[in-house]
Amino acid sequence: MGVGQPLYCALRYFDPVQQRPGLPEGVGALVEKLTNQEVVVTLVNLSPIQARPLVLQAGAYAEHQLVSAVIGERRLPIGRSWMELRLEPGCGSRIVLELRRHVNQPTLALPLGSHVEHAEKPDEPERSVERFWDEIFRNPTLLASCCR
Repeated sequence: MGVGQPLYCALRYFDPVQQRPGLPEGVGALVEKLTNQEVVVTLVNLSPIQARPLVLQAGAYAEHQLVSAVIGERRLPIGRSWMELRLEPGCGSRIVLELRRHVNQPTLALPLGSHVEHAEKPDEPERSVERFWDEIFRNPTLLASCCR
């Protein structure tokens, strides 16, 4: 990519704790498949002790729409250009994202702000598993997978 050229990508990652673009520290992402209708991505938290929140945006400028996310056998509707995730310590997940491309007006606004207030700072205590799953059922855009 040369200087002054626009960024073009299917997914863009944001760190809500540091309030910046990019993957959170210790998080890895591998895009396995990319088509006009879906993106398959595996996200892994390499930290053995800290959970990592993450915001995933469809397109560099939120120009795509995330229709749904499939984790395992569970399909969750999204219906917007971004979604929030929480990766538990040492855990990862393969996520199949259904998209509608180029349906949103592109924007330079970052998906960071009041909707990610739940993101925990690293020195805050971990939430209980029960409370975590309660939040998932109330907010289907908050996704996670535990490998323990």
